[in-house]
Amino acid sequence: MLLTMQPITEFLATLTERTSTKYYKHKSYVDLGGEQSKQRIRELEAENIELRKQLASHRLQAYRDPLTGIANRRAYDEKLSEEISRCMRNQKVFSLVIWDIDLFKQINDDFGHQTGDQVLRAVAKKLNSRMRKSDFTARIGGEEFISLFIDCDQQQAFARADSLREEIAQQPIQTNAGDKLITISCGVSQFSPNINAETLFSQADRALYQAKHNGRNRVCRA
Repeated sequence: MLLTMQPITEFLATLTERTSTKYYKHKSYVDLGGEQSKQRIRELEAENIELRKQLASHRLQAYRDPLTGIANRRAYDEKLSEEISRCMRNQKVFSLVIWDIDLFKQINDDFGHQTGDQVLRAVAKKLNSRMRKSDFTARIGGEEFISLFIDCDQQQAFARADSLREEIAQQPIQTNAGDKLITISCGVSQFSPNINAETLFSQADRALYQAKHNGRNRVCRA
């Protein structure tokens, strides 16, 4: 209910402020007797715990794709910014991979959106399960996903992406319309200090287009 009354960022900021020590020091600054004061402190502590639970829950909702359960575009934008800053400070590298399910519209048209949703969830699960702890994967819209391979140059990222692409192509996905073999195409780019986030994405996106143009079910690099 609260989320419909104010923007998510304002709501999270309010919860964060209300769970701060400063807030509770202010709220608990009352002239009460011993037992009353102890009871009031217990009530405030319970309220603090509940508010922290709400904050964690709404943060999770704000940064998760509701269909697949993995990270969403908002989470990707923040993670990308963090990685660029880290790499600039430490002279590290990372690669960006854009994944796109081949002929996904045809799946929806032929078998319905329920089957399409099952395919999306299965692909998201597969991609996420093959990430290292330091890596990151998000659904950024439709049948498109994006991964950040941390401390991987383009050659390493290409090899990992191609291995995962092949694994997806070989394993049927169970759906309400029967087992479906699907393929996925992807484009890979590598971050360097002389490019920004938009250029990094555009390079991978162009590589993805090339993979589609070359026949799908393949990996191309920028």
